[in-house]
Amino acid sequence: NFSVREVPPNVRALLEFAEMDADDVDHFVFHQANLIINNSIAKKLKLDADKVPLSLGAFGNTSSATIPVTIAHEISETVQQGRKQLLLCGFGVGLSWGSALVTTNNLHCLPVIEV
Repeated sequence: NFSVREVPPNVRALLEFAEMDADDVDHFVFHQANLIINNSIAKKLKLDADKVPLSLGAFGNTSSATIPVTIAHEISETVQQGRKQLLLCGFGVGLSWGSALVTTNNLHCLPVIEV
C-alpha cells in the first residue's frame, strides 16, 4: 500500500515542477518491486504500458539495481537512438521514495552480464 499510495503523487509533483506531463516522458523506469505494485502505480498514473518497461520477468527484484538493469535490458536500443526523457523512480526499504527526470542523448548501455 505504501508504494501505491506515495509514488504516484511524487511522480506527478516532479512532472509539475518540471512543467511537463506524462506525454513528454519517453519511459517511466520504476524500481522493479513486484508486478502488482508496478502495474498499480502505472494504472494510477494512467501510463501506457509501452512507456513502463519491466524486467521482473527476467530478473525479479534485484534491489537497488532494478532501475539500471531495466534500462540496460529492456530499453537499451531505444535510449541509443537520440534524445530521450526518462523518469526514474525508486522506492521501498525504510518507506523511502524518490524520482528524477533524466535526459539522455544516444546513451550507450553495456549489456547486462548474467552469471
